[in-house]
Amino acid sequence: MNYKNRGTTLIEIMIGMVVLSLLIVAVGNLLDGGIIAWARGEKNIEAQQNLNLAMNKICHDIRLSKCVLADSTSEKLKLRVSDTEIVLYKLYDNKVERKITTYTDDTLVTILSENSYVVAGEIDTLEFIYKANNNEISPNYSEVVNVLLKRDLLNQGVVQLNTSTVLRGKFLPRR
Repeated sequence: MNYKNRGTTLIEIMIGMVVLSLLIVAVGNLLDGGIIAWARGEKNIEAQQNLNLAMNKICHDIRLSKCVLADSTSEKLKLRVSDTEIVLYKLYDNKVERKITTYTDDTLVTILSENSYVVAGEIDTLEFIYKANNNEISPNYSEVVNVLLKRDLLNQGVVQLNTSTVLRGKFLPRR
């Protein structure tokens, strides 16, 4: 028998197609896994940026404030940033809201204006703890405010920021 003229059999072609199909499926699964990991990373980065934005604004106001007002709670932070201005932070509908109330004088009786806006969205937890000399106390004696921001990404874990900020405005000279 002469094997030089022999062509490719149907079995050989089918085996080649099966091997090629398995290779294509494996590459497709790798690409799909990469796309899913990329999307998770994007959501994680977006959540981290939202938390950073809110944390930076809150900490800036805490540092410059004169005092934490007595009606602050673990869910809301009320700061006296000047003689005539009060800033309130609270979580409303998964958004961190900042409300600025300006009064006509330092008695804080007559309101001159009120403005509120959303600092950051898609935040699940906003919590405040008030401290003086490393002991938890009531807000009106606090020198340090601990701020916790958290975002639950469901099946992808939790992103959270937690920091302690000192009220420097309490010790700064006033103009």
